[in-house]
Amino acid sequence: MGMIDALRTAEDSKITLALHKILDSVLSDDELLDKATLQQRVTSLAILTDKRELLAGRPTARYETTLSDDDITREMTRIKRELLEVETIEVEAEEAEIEEAEGGEPGNS
Repeated sequence: MGMIDALRTAEDSKITLALHKILDSVLSDDELLDKATLQQRVTSLAILTDKRELLAGRPTARYETTLSDDDITREMTRIKRELLEVETIEVEAEEAEIEEAEGGEPGNS
């Protein structure tokens, strides 16, 4: 373990300890919790849930695509064609540069 990794681990441990101290102080103070508005409570719950999922390596967001498999295949084919065209143009430009450098005329291979 290198110095940077050791520092990261120590920093992570300090942050975790601070998190637990703050969370314990909030949870043990019923008066403080009673003073919180509904919006504050729900927001806190949402943030804590999100962070718990993140730290556990679980997804914190879900995405859905509404494209059919055929639509996805068509779009992938279109993108591949575009990339192939760009690659072809780049290769032709490189070949022209090489021919010019060799003293030939571009396009007369």
